[in-house]
Amino acid sequence: MKSVSRKTATSFIQTSGIPYLLIIGVGALLARWAPYLRDDFTFKGQPPYVLISFVFFGISLIAFFLFKPQNRAGKNLRLLIATVALYWIAQFILIGLYHGDNRDYTSFLVPLLLIMMWFKPPSSQDTWSVMVLLGMLLLIILTVTYILEVASLTNPMPTPGYLNDWESGQYWLPLDGFLGLDGRWVGPFGHNTRTAMAATFVTVIGFSRLTAFSWALIPGGVFFILVAGVRAGFLSTLAALAVLILFSNIGLVKKIPLWTKIALLLVGVAGGALLLLRSGAGLTGRGTIWRAFLDLFPQEPLIGVGQTGINAGGEITQRFVDAHNLLLDPLIRYGIVGLSIFLIILSVMFYQSLRVASLGSAGSLAILTAYVVASMTDIQNDWIHLSYQLVFVLFATFAAASAIDEHQRRSASKQTLVRAAT
Repeated sequence: MKSVSRKTATSFIQTSGIPYLLIIGVGALLARWAPYLRDDFTFKGQPPYVLISFVFFGISLIAFFLFKPQNRAGKNLRLLIATVALYWIAQFILIGLYHGDNRDYTSFLVPLLLIMMWFKPPSSQDTWSVMVLLGMLLLIILTVTYILEVASLTNPMPTPGYLNDWESGQYWLPLDGFLGLDGRWVGPFGHNTRTAMAATFVTVIGFSRLTAFSWALIPGGVFFILVAGVRAGFLSTLAALAVLILFSNIGLVKKIPLWTKIALLLVGVAGGALLLLRSGAGLTGRGTIWRAFLDLFPQEPLIGVGQTGINAGGEITQRFVDAHNLLLDPLIRYGIVGLSIFLIILSVMFYQSLRVASLGSAGSLAILTAYVVASMTDIQNDWIHLSYQLVFVLFATFAAASAIDEHQRRSASKQTLVRAAT
């Protein structure tokens, strides 16, 4: 029996890209959880998240070399990988040669992942299977953290009482004080906006792939969105669900033209944002932050000022570290060069995700939409280190690009059979 099980496991690793991609994703998630569990531990000067990232990545290489894919990366996946690689290279050069900013060793894992996807890409279905499993792991991390804090086994990140009182009056917090946790829940990732993003990913994945896991993903994700109490979390989740509805094959919806769907989505997101901004806390100082960062632009408009320039830019930029906007931050940090490349990445991602959505699979577009909407008022992650946010965005768009390539291969095969028959 052991021999049969071993052969079955070996066969699965050889025929499926799930193992190596899943191991990379698990490592990225656990690495970002590690500082919450233990922030005072180092090994040879390296913090836990660096060690965990490399250990899991090393294990994934074993599964990668055993994997025997049916196809290499198609032209759509290669285009996506090339644009992400170009942005990584641009950041690496600007950080290392011009700005002198700090980075850690996990930055090298992103190009390694891109190389692995180029030569041995999992199928789009396998990539989505990994997304569902990672969604479950993310839900487990959120749940365990919440239970630990409720049971007083770990201490939540301290929030001044006056801030909790202010938030209670300015935000919609339906679960404020639930099980003894007051205010907006910070969660395991250092900030409530990151926790809300994690909960949004969990929810959207649950709706995108209706499986047995959805019974846990959907209610669990919604619960943690409400506990985090972040308005961008509410809006990004609603925007993602709107994508799934608009690009579904339900009744009259499937007859709506593509550009009409896009226009409806943009109007809906803009309207929702205005409603949220006109209520309660407003922009919570974002206008001041954005102006302070824009003041840095003339210093280095082409290549940006980097984190070093941000730290030296004044009290506001020093305090808030990033520009709290997905497009403004790369403009100030990496200049026109960096923002231009980043816009190319987003354009490729949205174009490919829209193509797949028009074929009836809108999950990738929903994930990407949720990420972009949430990042309009907060920077979720950088694009040089392998964060959990980057993992979900890359995996979702990898799946979209692979789905287009697979669709084109099937169409080409059918045409070949038709020509042979005639």
